[in-house]
Amino acid sequence: MVKGLVKRRVGSGLIWLGAAGVAGLLSACGGGGGGGGGGSSSASEASISSERNLANCVEQPTSTDVYDIDAYHACGDETGDLTGLWMVVADYQVTSTLGGSYEGQWRMTMRIAEEEGQLFAHTCKGFAFPASHNVTASIDDESEFTIEDPMSGAVIRLTAIDALNLEGEHESADSVPLTGTSVARSVVSARKLTDDTELPFGRFDIDYQIQGQSGQVDGQANKAPVTCMVQSLGETVQPGGSIPYSEITNVVAQIGSAASPSLVSASAGEAKPRPGETDPDFDFSAVEVVVDGDAMVGSSDPDQHEFEYLINDRATIELVTTVDDGEEPRSFANTSATLDF
Repeated sequence: MVKGLVKRRVGSGLIWLGAAGVAGLLSACGGGGGGGGGGSSSASEASISSERNLANCVEQPTSTDVYDIDAYHACGDETGDLTGLWMVVADYQVTSTLGGSYEGQWRMTMRIAEEEGQLFAHTCKGFAFPASHNVTASIDDESEFTIEDPMSGAVIRLTAIDALNLEGEHESADSVPLTGTSVARSVVSARKLTDDTELPFGRFDIDYQIQGQSGQVDGQANKAPVTCMVQSLGETVQPGGSIPYSEITNVVAQIGSAASPSLVSASAGEAKPRPGETDPDFDFSAVEVVVDGDAMVGSSDPDQHEFEYLINDRATIELVTTVDDGEEPRSFANTSATLDF
């Protein structure tokens, strides 16, 4: 178990439901899956903040609200292209008959990079499970392109204001036929944090042993590069269930060797009071860790998981988690993530 963690208590008999995303874990209080691999990874200590040249920033943070785009720098070449590391924020209410529905806010990192002459936007899911750690969208026109909403799967259309700023909104069923998507409100904004696409969004440590359908997967990694992060505050409804008003953080990192890389996702979530209220709808929390998309351990049982934010503000997230299914053969994972923006 990771020392210094504060245990989050779960209401008796409560099940955190949801068919897409973290609910596969949360409704079962245990692991599953199979396959995967691990290894060690280390890199330099360079980070977005340590490499930032404020003289190259046209916007400075004026807000402390993590879901407000004014809480982030806008830095880089104003006359350049969109390549770089971005922070995207959204405040919206979307209902979908085929996918998930979501009401609330989130912030998500985005990496836009050129690969063999084609621009791609790399984002991620808002949960560690299901298996899709990363989501990639091609960019054919820099003036306007689409990405996937991490919480509902709906389409977000972004328009370039300039090389450092994007604005957009979710698309309704009128513009995306057959999805059954209804948009009650949507405001999406993004700022480029740096032009340097080689920098990680943070560092990630993990020690794990997971019993999957294909056998045991185990390993450890130190200072592995974080490739993506989503932090959300809201309510999710998925086919087959729902996740009440909660804060959920999902961190994706690349572990393993350069020749044989693996991806790992670590999610931590807990119920939060709705705006204007003092108590959450339910008292619960959960942790889930997925390696290579199919080897998973997680639980919403208070005796099987712990997590703590050492820092959780506009500029930095430091999150440590531990989860142990308490069964034999044993599955467990201990993680520590440090991100800076």
